[in-house]
Amino acid sequence: MSESKVSIICVTYNSAAQLPDFFQSLLSQTFTRWTLICIDNASSDASRAIVLAQNDQRITTIANTANVGFARAINQGLRLAMQGDPELFIIINPDTKFETGFLHAFLDIRRILGAEILSPRILCEDRKIWYAGGHFDRNWVFRNVHEYDDPPDLRPQRLVEFASGCCLGVTRVALTKIGLLDERFFVYWEDSDFCLRAEQCNV
Repeated sequence: MSESKVSIICVTYNSAAQLPDFFQSLLSQTFTRWTLICIDNASSDASRAIVLAQNDQRITTIANTANVGFARAINQGLRLAMQGDPELFIIINPDTKFETGFLHAFLDIRRILGAEILSPRILCEDRKIWYAGGHFDRNWVFRNVHEYDDPPDLRPQRLVEFASGCCLGVTRVALTKIGLLDERFFVYWEDSDFCLRAEQCNV
């Protein structure tokens, strides 16, 4: 069976300092059937130039003339990506670094679990855990809660209520059922809303 395609969606906004590490991680992946759609929200630094300098046919750039916000920019990328036939769409921030086998592992776990939405553990630069699962606190003030495991939970995977939009894998089936991100959220909370809608759709 041939390897399935992965479409990666990334929004840049004055991200020039972080992009070299991001592209080093991406271009060194052992899984090569990926495409990247990078939406630049009118950066005033060299972000767009750095993306264009990669000179890789798998990379597409959308240059916005204004900062339209995270959700709207991601949706631009998702709409374009959905014109193709990827198995998985991965929303990812440009300030992330990942190991060479990341995409292979992401797809393997998705297939093993039959997961429609998934997110990896995410570490800070100092290796402290930033996200190791999440849930919603529905008490006095509704909020999403990042779970920090110390010591770390060594289970390879588990079911969570909230998946972070910092790195979020979504299948075409899930996107069709749930819909795109709610563009009323300029930045932040769009991932919480998406996860709540996923729950309502029984995804």
